[in-house]
Amino acid sequence: MNWTIEQITSFAPDTGTVNRGKKLAIAKKWPMLGKSDRAIWGECKGSGANPYQTGVDFHGPAFRCSCPVRKPPCKHVIGLMMLHANQEDAFSNTTPPGWMGEWLTKRDARLAKAAAPVATKPITENEEDVEEAKKEAAKLKRYHKRIANMKAGMEDLEVWLNDLLRQGLASLDGQPYSFWEDIAKRMVDAQSLGLANMIKEIPLLLNSNLNWADNVLNRLGELYLVIKAFQQLEKFDEPTQENLKAIAGLNTKKADILAQEGIKDDWMILGQRENSTTNENIRLRKTWLWGINSGKPALILDFTQFSGAFEVHYNVGTIFKGELVYYPGTVPLRAIVKKQYPANAHIQEIRGVANFDNFLTYYAQSISANPWIMEYPCPLSQVIPIFKNEKIWLIDEHKNTIPVIDKGLMGWQLIALSGGEPISVFGEWTGEELMLLSASNNGRFMRFE
Repeated sequence: MNWTIEQITSFAPDTGTVNRGKKLAIAKKWPMLGKSDRAIWGECKGSGANPYQTGVDFHGPAFRCSCPVRKPPCKHVIGLMMLHANQEDAFSNTTPPGWMGEWLTKRDARLAKAAAPVATKPITENEEDVEEAKKEAAKLKRYHKRIANMKAGMEDLEVWLNDLLRQGLASLDGQPYSFWEDIAKRMVDAQSLGLANMIKEIPLLLNSNLNWADNVLNRLGELYLVIKAFQQLEKFDEPTQENLKAIAGLNTKKADILAQEGIKDDWMILGQRENSTTNENIRLRKTWLWGINSGKPALILDFTQFSGAFEVHYNVGTIFKGELVYYPGTVPLRAIVKKQYPANAHIQEIRGVANFDNFLTYYAQSISANPWIMEYPCPLSQVIPIFKNEKIWLIDEHKNTIPVIDKGLMGWQLIALSGGEPISVFGEWTGEELMLLSASNNGRFMRFE
């Protein structure tokens, strides 16, 4: 394809990229150049040990580069295109190298899947059935288009992550917030809001404590695991697919959830807290319920504008009769209250696990089934709170110690509630510490904000 310099310039995100690209439109800066009827590619010398791998697919067009650019197409792509426009003879007609061939193959697969005919209900003479079949077909087509868009965005994120790790975590110290904001915006454009939020949270981990590097590396590992799994989405069973879609930001619609039959039970409201979100205008409230008869935990998420009130009020420490419907997944936790009747009792005692090792077994099984669980309910019985090394700990019947996140006067309140005797508690297990939300002893219930 023969593009003019003006056309190539129009692809660039800004004039700075154009100017930097012009400086790279020189054959000697590209140790390897190649072309075919469909694409051009090359390897450009950079500041690192390995050259940047750059390619352009005329079908689209589409661009790829192994540099850590956050506004594609980057200067390398612009430089490659300008060099091809000015000096096409510098490009050899040859078979694409492995990295370029793999990228083109993936693009072909995505495009073929997006263009494949979708299954529809048999069309009958009934006009209502025909109209419903059309709606289902359109819905399925939109779904496949979004999945393809999300996968394409994750390919870009994988390149960005690999380059970041090659530079080392030390390079992150001092990076401006825009460094994270730009790649997060690219995930929003790719309709992967869940990944965008995960990325925006990383700057909050930097230098947050002595183990910040481990925490950041864990988060980057979670992102990479999502990317590699999502690329093979169709190979997993349906619950695992739901896990992946949820963490990436593709949730089942609330109306579809409510259409299902739920679990009827007496639900204890064990704890509640508000979380900060990556959107400063949105407030998130998390409410934990526990079914007395079913023994099932449930997490209710409510969102509202920063200055607005939540639509439903949950009185922590009470019990209500109701029906809950769970979102799909391998470890169902998040749920919606389908029916709720007024609270008819107060919580007298939290029912928990007396052996912390047993709880960790349940936790390990859940993480194995869904490695992206961000919060996990932890009810414990027969534990005694103590102060040790200026920190709150819980001791179970086997003398296991459980670290607790201290907040304000919570430690002293626990000590007072216990009086040296075993108590029951409920909270969120982070994988390292317990964030307490409530406790009980001898019919007395105490909540923590």
